[in-house]
Amino acid sequence: MVETKDENAVVDFCAACGGMWFDKGEIEAEGGQLPDDLTVIPSAQPRTCPRCTTSLGAVRVKDVVIDLCATCGGVYLDRAELDSLIELRKDREADEAREELARTAKEGAQNVGLGVLGLLVDLLGGLF
Repeated sequence: MVETKDENAVVDFCAACGGMWFDKGEIEAEGGQLPDDLTVIPSAQPRTCPRCTTSLGAVRVKDVVIDLCATCGGVYLDRAELDSLIELRKDREADEAREELARTAKEGAQNVGLGVLGLLVDLLGGLF
């Protein structure tokens, strides 16, 4: 694994398989958050922790199964898991953008409605 650094964390990247290892706290340093209620499930492909050499447990986050070390708290994401999490984020961001667009359109329609109502009041008020 090769260490990759940014302003928040040092992440280990495997050029051979495209996987990434996050030491405990590095996901949070990058702005992510693992759920508190993770349940270990049977792993189809058992892996060993690169830090403390214990077996990694598989946990489900959303619809993605990732590998977590119960001893040191590190997380391993293989290329497929990374791709799935990226897609989930894109979907979430697209949903948020659609909600914002709908909210903006609704507010715009309300403002137009108020503007038309104000114009009518002004016109009618000028008649009397």
